[in-house]
Amino acid sequence: PIGGQDDHLDRRAAIAAQLADWIYTPLAGDRKNSLTFHNEYSEELVFFVEETRARRSVPPGRCATFEIEVDLAHVRVNRRGFLGLASRRTRLDVLDAKRGHAYRVKPDMTGGIMLSRCDPLPVQAQERHLVLQDDTHTVQWALVVVENTIYLVF
Repeated sequence: PIGGQDDHLDRRAAIAAQLADWIYTPLAGDRKNSLTFHNEYSEELVFFVEETRARRSVPPGRCATFEIEVDLAHVRVNRRGFLGLASRRTRLDVLDAKRGHAYRVKPDMTGGIMLSRCDPLPVQAQERHLVLQDDTHTVQWALVVVENTIYLVF
């Protein structure tokens, strides 16, 4: 546990730990009208938001963000089927997700999926620079300022 005589150092360590978790789904903190899903499943998943009819295929370890205007969205999560199509046979679950949040999608013990909410950026944090991992950038990293402290997180 974090504890000791220097409360400001403990607070910085707690913020650093939160940022180390945030970098895996960095779009969570600054998107009030969106949903972000991070695929932590072992295969590509297809997300379909019923309210907007938006569909995204997401490889393992990647994120998908959907712009929405409703407070609660119903999201179908499917495995990728034959020819990349999704159907009732490939459906893993239908999830309820709240606008402005990011979620991790993980396998559960029964072979289905489990949804867990990701914490956004810490209070008063300002994202100054963000580089997402892609074909040209091996490391995903960000420069974040919280009060008078600069954090470089990757």
